[in-house]
Order: sequence, then structure tokens, then C-alpha cells
Amino acid sequence: MNRYQTISRRRNLYRKERTYLTARRWIHASIILFLLLSPVWYNAYVRANTPEPQPLPKLKLVSDDVTVEDEHEGEYLSYCYCEITLTFNQPVSAGRATVSFYDKKDNPIETKTVSLSPDYFDSEKATATVFVDGLVKRYEINSYDFEPYVAPEDNSEKIIFWIAYCTFLLFFLGLTPLWIQNFTCKCREYIVGNHQILVYAGHRTYLKVDGRKYDEAVVKSRFATASDLHAVLDNGAVLDVTVTHITRHIRFKVDGRMISPN
Repeated sequence: MNRYQTISRRRNLYRKERTYLTARRWIHASIILFLLLSPVWYNAYVRANTPEPQPLPKLKLVSDDVTVEDEHEGEYLSYCYCEITLTFNQPVSAGRATVSFYDKKDNPIETKTVSLSPDYFDSEKATATVFVDGLVKRYEINSYDFEPYVAPEDNSEKIIFWIAYCTFLLFFLGLTPLWIQNFTCKCREYIVGNHQILVYAGHRTYLKVDGRKYDEAVVKSRFATASDLHAVLDNGAVLDVTVTHITRHIRFKVDGRMISPN
């Protein structure tokens, strides 16, 4: 039995391989955790730095004006074009107003519902030009329907974040085989007599005896199911190692007998 398992004094012979494998796993696990938590952190940051929406003041009509821009007075036909201007106490969006027009004898000419629009986005004035079938001397604003103007939210920061996040995520998905390899590869140590043996099972599978590489196999075909490694020790013991490619299961035999990792 001592031929196969005795305690070796060189316990740190393969510390470099173990440390390298552990570091790679920690780094890749940290990247995955970062990708999963980044949207949560960003949403929490946005909520913490977004001020509470303040209620808008009540919309009030401050002043109104109707200017006759062009008029035509004839024996059978009289008409004019009027520019209607409504001024509010705050910027408004496009809306509608109902206006009644009267002639010089204060007789009603007609009542129109007009669509008015601000000259620019945050303007407090809304204007429209309307055709009136008569000569206007007086007008009356019957009603109006407008909503306060609300500036669109600046989403440039969100767009930049999501573009960068999706780019990094696509890069991560492109390296999926590498991540799978890092989390499925194995590193096992065995003690056979006075020899300390390492079996590393990854894309490159190799066998080391006392720090020297004795055999190596590289997975080149997707249809291959396992890699076989062999070595003969100086005491005549024959090492046979079989590593499955999918689960990285290691079967380590010495002279046909199964040996467990140290």
C-alpha cells in the first residue's frame, strides 16, 4: 500500500497551479456578479439622485389678444385674417381655444374653435391665425384647453450606460466557452510512493510528476469524449489517467488500481 500512498513533504509543489486556477475563478465570478448587479446599482443610483417631482402651478390665462392682419371689405364679400395670441403664467403645450368674433355693430359674426401652438418649446404664448367671414371689431375668449409644458427627461446618461453595458455583455457572451472552461476545469494532486503528481483537466489536460510535465493532451475535436494520459515512474509504477471532456471527471489509476486524490 505504501507504494501508492505515502505522505510527501513537498506540500507546496503545485501551489502555483492551484493559486492560478483559484484566482481565475474568482476573477470570472466577480465579472459575472458585476454584470448581474450593475443594473440594480445603476437604478438605485438614479433613484437616489433624482429629485422629487414638484407640482406645477395652476395654469392661468394672463392675457389675450386678437390682431387683424389682413381684411377685405366689399359690397358683397367682407373677410379678414386674425392672429390670436394667448399668454399664460407658465410655458404651455399646444391646445385649443373657442373664440367668438363680433362686427362693429356688436353683432356676432361666428364662433370658432382654434388650435394654437407655442412659438417654441418653453414659450408662455400660444398663437394661431384664423380666417373670419366678416370684419372683426371685437372678440371674446369663451374657453380654452391647454396643458403645462413639461420638458422631456434627459436620457443621455441612461443611453450611454446601457450601450456600454450591452457591449460588455456581448463581449462576455462571446467568451462563454472560456468561462465554462474556467469553472469546470479541475486540478487534483496524488501521492504515489515518494512522488507528488498533479493532474490538470482543462482545455489542455496534462500530467506532472514532481513538477515535471510527463504527458499532455489538447482537446481538438468536439466529438472526442475523453483524454488519456500515461506515465511510468522510476519505481516501475504505471500511471493511467482518463479525463472526460464535459464533466472533467478524473480517473487516476496506478498499475490498474484506482487512486483517490490527496
